[in-house]
Amino acid sequence: MMSRPIAAALILTALIALTACKKAPGGNTAADQASGAPGNASVLNAPTTPPPATENAASANPDADFVTNAALSDMYEVQAGQYAQAHALSPAVRHFAAEMVKAHTETTNQLKGLLPDSGVQVTPPSALDAQHQQMLDNLKSPGPAQFDRLYVSQQIKAHTDVVALFTAYSQKGANAPLTAWAAKTLPTIQHHLDLARKLQIDLK
Repeated sequence: MMSRPIAAALILTALIALTACKKAPGGNTAADQASGAPGNASVLNAPTTPPPATENAASANPDADFVTNAALSDMYEVQAGQYAQAHALSPAVRHFAAEMVKAHTETTNQLKGLLPDSGVQVTPPSALDAQHQQMLDNLKSPGPAQFDRLYVSQQIKAHTDVVALFTAYSQKGANAPLTAWAAKTLPTIQHHLDLARKLQIDLK
């Protein structure tokens, strides 16, 4: 027969083992809690991790951005127009290109003259950015038969973008001299876009 001390020891051991295996509140075992592993209940009830805050995409200096983008557009228009005057087959396209060189040279000079009074601390770019340079390079790729259509297609895209730029700034810009100039210049840019669209139809 087992002695009483031995029997008591076995019962105590069994109780300790049973306690260790018992589920802790929230559905975790004691071992789970020690290791930090979640039980089923804690997974189901865990709060959803909030998505990261959306980064503010607004420019830190929208006035300077407007000046830079307007200047880049003018620069591209002048250089593309000069190239088109020398390579376009259609007299109408060559005439349009000459108008673009003249008009965008004027707006370049207007913008430069406006900057001192505007108070915007920005130096207009002296060279094209990658996007406009690629557009200019693409004009040198097609043969004479394709050049006119490509140039006019680029003009529609470029003037559509600039109309959007000038419309947005004239309505929401914070710099009074620049917003007034954008509003005054916008009809001319829209007219250029209308001419380019008509040219595209005539070339088909």
